[in-house]
Formats: sequence, structure tokens, C-alpha cells
Amino acid sequence: YFVGTGRSKETERKRGRIVLKDIEKDIAFTAHYYGYEAQSRQLIEEMAELTQAINKKWRAENTGLYRGYYDDMRAITEELADVQICIEQVKLLLGITDKQIESVVESKIIREKARIRKSDEKTEWQRNFMQRFERRC
Repeated sequence: YFVGTGRSKETERKRGRIVLKDIEKDIAFTAHYYGYEAQSRQLIEEMAELTQAINKKWRAENTGLYRGYYDDMRAITEELADVQICIEQVKLLLGITDKQIESVVESKIIREKARIRKSDEKTEWQRNFMQRFERRC
């Protein structure tokens, strides 16, 4: 049982799926109500607001005018949620599946890991070169 709920884990899991299904239905309803153009523009706006929230955190940390960790994290979290909702709407309207996204994400992560390994090799090469150079001096 979940503390204080009087419900079993199975009931709670079912409730979670029901809530998730409701959210998916609401996202689909909103997406179809406003349509692609409006929701793609909304996505752009939400991404700009996320960028702004991240920049405010950086600026605050680097200027000493730090508002506070929780204020910054709350703002960033809210903007991430807005972006995520809009992404789901645009994906739905364009017919892009989670599987398609996961496939592209996987290939991009593999490519980035290869870049990092190559960068590490270069760094190791540079260290060895500098060590040999310093021995000559």
C-alpha cells in the first residue's frame, strides 16, 4: 500500500496510466483544436522562454546576483514542461512517432560518443607531445 492512500501499488499504477492517458488525450485535443501552425509557433515561443530562463540562471551565477537555486530551477522546470507539451503536440500533428525520435536520438548519441572518444585521443596525443617537447627544453 502507498502510505496514507489505502490503495495497493497495482491500483496506483493503474491510476497513473489513467492520468497519463488523460494527459495524452488533452494534448491531442489541444493540438487538433489549434492546429499545426499555431502550435509550432507556440513551441518556438516556449523554447525562447526556456532559453531565457537558462540565461537568467547563468547570468545570476556569473554576476553574483544569484536569486536562488530553487527559483531558477522552478522557472527552468516550468519552461521545460511547456516545451515538452508543445513538442508532443507538434509530433502528433506531423505524425512523428516516439520510435522515430528514439532512433534518431540513438544515432546522435552514438555519434557524439565517438566525437568525445576522438577528442580524448587528441588530448592524450597532445599531452604526450607536450611531455616530449618539455623534455627537450
